[in-house]
Amino acid sequence: MPTRRRAPWILGLVAPLMGVELALRALAPSLPSPDPWPSVGMEVKAEYAERLVDDGIDVLFLGSSVSEAGIDPDRLLVEHGIDAFNGAGPYSTPVAMQRWLDRSLWPLEPETIVIGLPIWGAPDPVADDVLARGFDALEAREAQRDSLFGRSEFWARRGQLRDLVGLVSESVDATAYTTRGHLTIYRDQHGGTGDDPAGGTPFPGFSADNEAALAEIVAEAGRRRSRVVLLLEPGGCPPILPGCADAESERRALEALEEIAAELGVALINGRVLDAPADWYADSAHFNAGGTVAFTDFIAAALAPA
Repeated sequence: MPTRRRAPWILGLVAPLMGVELALRALAPSLPSPDPWPSVGMEVKAEYAERLVDDGIDVLFLGSSVSEAGIDPDRLLVEHGIDAFNGAGPYSTPVAMQRWLDRSLWPLEPETIVIGLPIWGAPDPVADDVLARGFDALEAREAQRDSLFGRSEFWARRGQLRDLVGLVSESVDATAYTTRGHLTIYRDQHGGTGDDPAGGTPFPGFSADNEAALAEIVAEAGRRRSRVVLLLEPGGCPPILPGCADAESERRALEALEEIAAELGVALINGRVLDAPADWYADSAHFNAGGTVAFTDFIAAALAPA
């Protein structure tokens, strides 16, 4: 194609993009900042963690959404005098926990770190971990800041442009967090077990990379004089659903964590000994308000000095 014929076609493609870029630059002061974190929830938690750095905390909770929904730091403080921060999150594996600690949570200087692990273990590779993928995206965005793309307002806001509805809904979701990093969405749901899942959920064990991350967390905690406690989380295929977590799965999970805890020289809390009736669950995995109160009190008692 001759150059003179090709030029209008190229200009027709580039001009709209340049128009969007210039418009975004002009509107940038009045627009929300591009999301720096993998999710609004993590961003809110990171902001609150920064506020707590000067004072330090007694207990830092890590774990999956089961721990996130089931442990209320506000109740721990008011009812038990335990100053805590809940850094648990959906599908969080030890690999993601380690990156979360390195990035934001070690400065809290927790006296105790409770690491919650669900009954189904963490066999998936890091690439399949929701929070780990989020950290990958965050680190990639930061690496772009000094590049040509990183200086582009269009490039920085491409996620917002793709999903304006999602941007609004995520901003609303951020109000579900308390000042201690506890997600309260599940507490607002009605009690009940949800649908009984088809088939069982056998315990598959833990992957080598997650075991290595646990060992590195324990080693760093030792250097910082923090105590580490492993927690077999109570929900996530709760025992009230007969087709979900059977006795064999629970036995294998407990044995695996007992072995890992012994190798690492840390304590283990079996959260599944809590007798949780069906009306303590918001769904098939997470506690509702009643379950959260009960499990928070259970954790407080388990952490109390002997």
